[in-house]
Formats: sequence, structure tokens, C-alpha cells
Amino acid sequence: MGLTRLSDERLLELLRANKSEGLVFFYQHSYPTVERYVQANQGTAEEARDVFHDTLLIVLNKVDKPDFQLTASLNTYVVSISKHLWLQHLKRKKRFASLDVDELDPPADESADTAAKLSPFKLIGAILSSITATCLTLLTALFFQRKSIDALMHEMGYANRHTAQNQKYKCLMQARRQGRALLDRIDE
Repeated sequence: MGLTRLSDERLLELLRANKSEGLVFFYQHSYPTVERYVQANQGTAEEARDVFHDTLLIVLNKVDKPDFQLTASLNTYVVSISKHLWLQHLKRKKRFASLDVDELDPPADESADTAAKLSPFKLIGAILSSITATCLTLLTALFFQRKSIDALMHEMGYANRHTAQNQKYKCLMQARRQGRALLDRIDE
């Protein structure tokens, strides 16, 4: 189905029915706008992809609800969600700005055991500031807010418990990789 133009209603029908052509059309027509917005506001292409994927999850979760009613164009709705997610990301990033990775560079005359002397809070802050927004949200909710995986599954719109646990694993691996990279950088 070579889709060049769809009404919002038809696109919503395709998304509700989990039709791949609906997702392809949604991605092709909405992603460039989100990417331009994020990159114009201190973001990278990777961050734009993360924001768009989070937006897609939210939209798919919302359109499945029986009481969902679109009061503006779908594109306006998508851009609004993306802007909100990006502003949240920037606020979190600013919150951790005082924990800049450069602060972790030890003075040249310190011994190799500097990593052991680092404040664990600075290290954790630096790791959290370097992972994706989705992972930051998920790990913060799990480990700092003590939310259950089931609560997160519903909150973040994962299809089932297995998907939520899989995302938790991926986020933990991302944080571990960032932590190792920071410690390797300190040891150099």
C-alpha cells in the first residue's frame, strides 16, 4: 500500500489495528518534525529517535483507549507529546549538569585507585546523565521511586511484563557500559 496521504482517522484505524503500513506512514511523516525540533533545541539525532520512540509508545497506548478523542491534528498531538518529553529530558539533564563527567577526571598526581575514592553519588549521577531518557525514567522509577515492574509496565505502555523486564535489562546494560566507560576514562 503506497501511502502518500492519509486522514488522521484512517491513520488512527491502522494504528489501532497494528497495521505495519500505519506505523510506516506515522514514522515517515511525523519523525522528521520531531527530529528537527529536538536537534534545534540542543539535541542529537539519537536523542530525537529516543523521544520519537517514547512518543510512539504513548500515542499507541492512548489511541487504544476507548475514550480517546483527537481534538487537534494527529501531527499536532505528536509534536506536543514530543516537545513535552524533550523538555522533561532537558530538565533532567540540567539537574545532573553539576555532575559533569569532566569533574570525574582526577588530577594527574593522584594514584590509580582514584576510582575507588570517587563519591558514589557523583559516579551514579554521571552515569544517569549519560543514558537515554527512556532508561533514565525507567531506572529512576525502579530503583529510586521503588515502583514495581508491573506498575512501570502500565505507566510506560509496555505490552506485557516480559517486554518491561527486557527493557529494564537493556537499560541496566546501558548504565553498566556507561559506568565502565567512565571508570576506564578515569583510570587512563
